[in-house]
Amino acid sequence: MIKKAEMLKSGSIYKYNFGLLFLFLTLILSAFSGAATLTISVSLPDGKPVQNAEVILERIYPPESEIKIGKTNSQGRTKVRFDDNDSAKSNRGYGILQFAVIKEDYRWEKSPIYIWEKDKSWQDKMSKEIGREREHLVVEMKDEIQWDVKLSRAVKKIITIADETGNPIKKCKMQLRKDFFDDLSGEWMNFTSPVIYETDDNGEFAVNSEYGRNYNLSAEDDEYISESNRYTTIQGINFLFSPQVELLKFVFVENHKEKLNVFVREDDTKKPIRDARICLKTSYGDWVSTTCVAKTNDEGISTPVDFYPKKTKMIGVTADEYQEQWIDAERFSSDTPIEFKLKKIK
Repeated sequence: MIKKAEMLKSGSIYKYNFGLLFLFLTLILSAFSGAATLTISVSLPDGKPVQNAEVILERIYPPESEIKIGKTNSQGRTKVRFDDNDSAKSNRGYGILQFAVIKEDYRWEKSPIYIWEKDKSWQDKMSKEIGREREHLVVEMKDEIQWDVKLSRAVKKIITIADETGNPIKKCKMQLRKDFFDDLSGEWMNFTSPVIYETDDNGEFAVNSEYGRNYNLSAEDDEYISESNRYTTIQGINFLFSPQVELLKFVFVENHKEKLNVFVREDDTKKPIRDARICLKTSYGDWVSTTCVAKTNDEGISTPVDFYPKKTKMIGVTADEYQEQWIDAERFSSDTPIEFKLKKIK
């Protein structure tokens, strides 16, 4: 009794009871969370764990751009939780997911396809569509699965960037994209996010090559454009690495730059529209990237922005409660502002 009284007096018994309550609630929540986990272990061919390998999530369905979700620890491991949620609330929510492991100087490695869905009929349907020829796994609630990754070294290739006269373009930042294989459709798909390289005094930079993958090369600062695209709206140049070729050379020329001015108003009332977003669509091979570059002021006029006609495929305007509108960039003239008349969404 004395000991209990001392505990009451010190308050430690309340801390003890609170700890038990917290543990109990944690167990209850974990029991009903419905989550599954994936442990990714990355190592070299000799078995040595790889630290700081980057793990990327590629949502196949619903489609989503690459999402960086973490790096491996000193044991070469990282854990991914499949959320008991829809994809609108969590990028690791229900859908068809695939992961990639990236490490400098090594080839990308891609996981099996994971089908993560509570609806059993939907699981069966997706599993049949993916087919037996593509490795996939149906993930159930509370599953604890493992993906072991063995990295292999990539082959270095030299890329040279020169101007029309053959002189190297020094200290020029280049962005390199590569397409990826969509295991669901069995086809090569859009390009990944760009990796930035800078040319040295010889106009060169080294990259890790992967045979059989399609690459797209473009200048990051937009001041240069591929010579082969001088008279097109395609940004960058597509190419493949070959085992027989150690050095690739590409010619880039200066890109013509103009100022883009846009005036936006309502189609019916002719009133200016404030905070309308001015957007540009740029081509990277068959893939088109959309970027918003400016907004309109109270008078419906946008801030002038640098504009590269040969880089841009389309110019458009979007605004809340209005239908978006796009025009071909070839119709642009820097002499007068582009006028957009937007219709209200009914």
